[in-house]
Amino acid sequence: MEWIRVADEPHKLIDRVLADNVISDEGLTLLREGMVVRGRHIPMLRRQGIEMIPVGSYAPVLDQIDQKFHEHYPRFADTYKRQFGELKSCFSKIQQGDKADLDNAIAMFTELAEEALESVNLFEVLQQMHGHNEYTYRHSIHVGLLGALVGKLMKWPSDQIVRIGHAGLLHDIGKIRISNAIIDKPDKLTPVEFAEIKKHCELGHELLINYMDAHEDLLDGTLYHHERMDGSGYPFGLMSGDIPDIAQVLGVVDVFDAVSSDRAYHRKSSPLAALGVVISEVYQGKLSAKYGLPFIQYMLDAYTGSTVILSDGRVAQVVRIQMEEVENPLIRLNDQVVSLRSLKDVEILDVLDQASKKAIGGMTS
Repeated sequence: MEWIRVADEPHKLIDRVLADNVISDEGLTLLREGMVVRGRHIPMLRRQGIEMIPVGSYAPVLDQIDQKFHEHYPRFADTYKRQFGELKSCFSKIQQGDKADLDNAIAMFTELAEEALESVNLFEVLQQMHGHNEYTYRHSIHVGLLGALVGKLMKWPSDQIVRIGHAGLLHDIGKIRISNAIIDKPDKLTPVEFAEIKKHCELGHELLINYMDAHEDLLDGTLYHHERMDGSGYPFGLMSGDIPDIAQVLGVVDVFDAVSSDRAYHRKSSPLAALGVVISEVYQGKLSAKYGLPFIQYMLDAYTGSTVILSDGRVAQVVRIQMEEVENPLIRLNDQVVSLRSLKDVEILDVLDQASKKAIGGMTS
């Protein structure tokens, strides 16, 4: 349980499950234990003079999908939920040693990718999911969607864009052969545990061969997505010329989504901070510049104009982002345009979705 100040940190309340009833000074129950806090609740709590409320975990992923997407992207929200359920079912069956229809899971993904590729804003909102429960399924879907995005940016043929999406969807399937005690460990992994995690690439490759007539691209994406251009990756330490293109793409988007997502041992960084990690690894020669730079530029354009919450509690609008200063963009704050770097010890915590913007006071102009 965590106590959150309503006035200072409303963005930390949205999509969280209440750990106790919220009672007004007059003794009225305003919100009940177990309810999920929504953006519309924040103004009411402020009006009632509620200073702090206790919250627990974040709402389930599919609940957040409904809240963030259903109003503006209802078809995407419905397809995402079906994809999530199908992927979860397939992975569960494989864990239990039963037959699983992976072909159906990837066929369903094609419709989801088509919806996603039609909108810049949709990719912006994808990184606004919170909570680490069922991370593997969400991460798999997001890597597939982001991989398909890179394929589109590179003007690849439609069938190749679909395949890279499918490869992203199944890139971490090998983790279902890794102990949940390691996958869900909230602390830093020991060297022995990390060595076990690194087996998921080869385990996934083996699973795809056993469970479906997998295209070579799917096999390559699963086996090589942790290889790095300078030879520092795993499982084989391949150099750039030996790493298949599809694995180079997945390497880029895998890092971005992992850093900007909550995991058992790591609280999510802001999407701009995640882009900073990708930029750094491209410049260090670890991630592919060929695929990393177009992806980075696209996401910088997508986040320009977005509303962000700062570490001092204020809300700002991103005006311009330069690749060299990705975590210190120009922002509009209190009707003035300033560089974030000029604000001492202030950083961007996260990008706000529509519900959060309304709850915290709307866009700053």
